Amino acid sequence: MSISGQIVELAAIPLHPLAQLGRENAILQKGSEQDHERSFPIYDWQRLSYVFGQLAPAAALLEVGPGRCHLTKMMARSNLFDRQVAIDIVDRHAIPKAVEFRQMSVAQLDFPSDTFDTVLCMEVLEHLSDADFTKAVTELRRVCRGRLIVTVPYCEPLPLPHYHHQHFDELRIMDTFPTARFSILLKKPISRVPWLLIEEDLASR
Repeated sequence: MSISGQIVELAAIPLHPLAQLGRENAILQKGSEQDHERSFPIYDWQRLSYVFGQLAPAAALLEVGPGRCHLTKMMARSNLFDRQVAIDIVDRHAIPKAVEFRQMSVAQLDFPSDTFDTVLCMEVLEHLSDADFTKAVTELRRVCRGRLIVTVPYCEPLPLPHYHHQHFDELRIMDTFPTARFSILLKKPISRVPWLLIEEDLASR
């Protein structure tokens, strides 16, 4: 991992209170911490908590691929955003009522250009085909008038698992995001594939 960026040891950073609350609620729904940990390990909560801690108040935020909606709920409780929108290719019944949900593909976003101050796309791009990946990056930048935040698995060993179609090593990252800031998010144990946090400032385009 030779990319230039901040190294973040997620396990060394306490969970944000909203992440801790979300995790406790999720454990109650599963019935036990052990059952919840199998489906959503602590390092996933640490990733969400860290990225949430980097967010600033904004008029409008778009979240692409909310998954289990843990971060979606954290952001809704925080009241950081006047407008919070989430999109996914499948329906997400766990979306809070205060969040606008639209079912659509990141490769074809049905929003005007420069709609959102913050666009958040975490653990999505690695699942896309080559054609959709190129379209998605273009679309994310198009609808963002401020800060684009992306996370992907970094330097994942080959061959990739069947559910991942994109591989992100240093050359791929620098080719796709040449002007971005990077943070490498390390899991515990360290042997696990880290995440790369990518941030682009699109306000000055």
